[in-house]
Amino acid sequence: MFNKPGIKIQSFAKVFFVLSLILTIFGTIVCILGAFISMEVTYSPMLFFIFIIGGIILFVVGFFASWISALCLFSFGRITESVEKQNELTEQLINIVSMPVDPQDVYYAPEPQPMPQQQVMPQQVPQQMPPQQPLQ
Repeated sequence: MFNKPGIKIQSFAKVFFVLSLILTIFGTIVCILGAFISMEVTYSPMLFFIFIIGGIILFVVGFFASWISALCLFSFGRITESVEKQNELTEQLINIVSMPVDPQDVYYAPEPQPMPQQQVMPQQVPQQMPPQQPLQ
């Protein structure tokens, strides 16, 4: 039950999107049918248009709300799945690093040789100029 929760969250996000889309379509159909029924009962074109506009708004808002919430849920499942994979790889890396090492298998790099000293030419110090007389 608790193995691979990322894949289960992603599957749930897909099912949630389909179910919420079906409910949105059902609500839109109910609004449109309500518009036609209200036109038959009350003969009010204003009520008819209110139901039609309400059905269209319900469909648009319901579709985007279900899409965004399913997208967020699916993304959370992907993040969970990638964190699981990183944990598995980290455990494998720890097992590799913590393995005992045979000293014969270790390659020792040769000792670095010192760089030859370069001869530095002494620089001549410039002679100081006498102070100048202020201009009058």
